[in-house]
Amino acid sequence: MQGSCMSEHENKREEIQRIKASNPDISHMEAFSSAAKNCITLVDYYAPLFFLEISTIQPEEFYLKVNLCQLITYIPLQVQEDTSGFCEDIVSTLLAKF
Repeated sequence: MQGSCMSEHENKREEIQRIKASNPDISHMEAFSSAAKNCITLVDYYAPLFFLEISTIQPEEFYLKVNLCQLITYIPLQVQEDTSGFCEDIVSTLLAKF
């Protein structure tokens, strides 16, 4: 996790450096603000596409593709008999919240 945070920090720093290189008179704060706006633009563009795509996936298909049920190791024994149904309920609930 720490490695991904560090690489994210590097990406932000590089974006700010690119903005400042193409516009030398810009302050660091303005470059940071511009980088943040670029990020917001990307999120605004891709978030609806992500949710549109995920809304077309059936819960069974989703948990099989991402091996969700294999990741759940804390399920009580009585639930393990119906793991697929349990996972289906979880995914359906998550999708409903999105």
